[in-house]
Amino acid sequence: MVPPGRKVTYGRIVVNYHPLKNEPNWTRLTVGGDRIDYPGVVRTDTTDIITAKLLLNSVVSAPQARCCILDIKDFYLNNTLPQCEFMRKELKKTPEIIPQYNLRAIATSDGYIYMQIGLGMYGLPQTGKIANEELEKHLKPFAYAPCPRTPGLWKHTNHPISFALIVDDFAIKYIGKEHLNHLLCALESKYKITKDEEATQFCGIISLNWNYRKRSVTLSMPGYIKKLLHKLQYKPATTPEHNPHTYKPPTYGKKVQHTTRPDTTPPLPPERKTRVHKIIGSLLYYDAQAVDNTILMAVNDIASQQAHTTEATEAKANKLLNYLATHPNASITHAQ
Repeated sequence: MVPPGRKVTYGRIVVNYHPLKNEPNWTRLTVGGDRIDYPGVVRTDTTDIITAKLLLNSVVSAPQARCCILDIKDFYLNNTLPQCEFMRKELKKTPEIIPQYNLRAIATSDGYIYMQIGLGMYGLPQTGKIANEELEKHLKPFAYAPCPRTPGLWKHTNHPISFALIVDDFAIKYIGKEHLNHLLCALESKYKITKDEEATQFCGIISLNWNYRKRSVTLSMPGYIKKLLHKLQYKPATTPEHNPHTYKPPTYGKKVQHTTRPDTTPPLPPERKTRVHKIIGSLLYYDAQAVDNTILMAVNDIASQQAHTTEATEAKANKLLNYLATHPNASITHAQ
């Protein structure tokens, strides 16, 4: 029953643990988005962590301002797709629902079942775009609209309230509880939301510690480095490391400052190269974008060498890990 010319993608089971959710143990059926041939635009205008941090900084800069964090449940899942997608999955990997839906009767000879997807699912490239369009359509009668030049930043036409949207997380700046209630009522008329009026956690991993009397907020990611080191099976160094990268002092008195000699160390085997890539991928969000910009120079230096990862690159990555193991709990404070 799959229409001619339509591609069929695959399903993938994803298991994860989210300790801050009401139900921390998650098991999801996701879609293989790399095989979806969607003809429309899939780019979504969401904010980045830099814009969200600017919003948090503006909260402490306004004497009467407060912050609230919201999360929309199933933000991507309840929206109708403009065209159905198709997915197949092995029958033997779905044993718990075979009798309920009589799946053996519709399975193919090679042991697959085919599914039509009419609502948003995780993994579909177009779900983010569709979810944001639905949100904009829903909030328009309440006079909320995204800012034209700052992606992901929304404001009310008249009320002193604005918010930054990252995926399904709202960081809200408001002056006056009645304006916050106005936004809550607008969202709850369509969505199921979880609110954190103390604004203690953002994006699931960034902890916020507010001091409204001193007009300051401290951002941190407790436990992030510890989990990363455990994931990488890091072996502690014998001595503490207080520098994330090797310092190259200038040669004073010379008119010409020579560049560093080319790296001639051997390239890494695939498994060690993958480890270096994991280190950089885990730290690009943690460093300048989130809480610890002291490692930005080291991360950028290593990232620039990812295409040709050598033993010297690995040594830089290990030095960076030693520094993070010595200083695992970085934080950054925004104050008036």
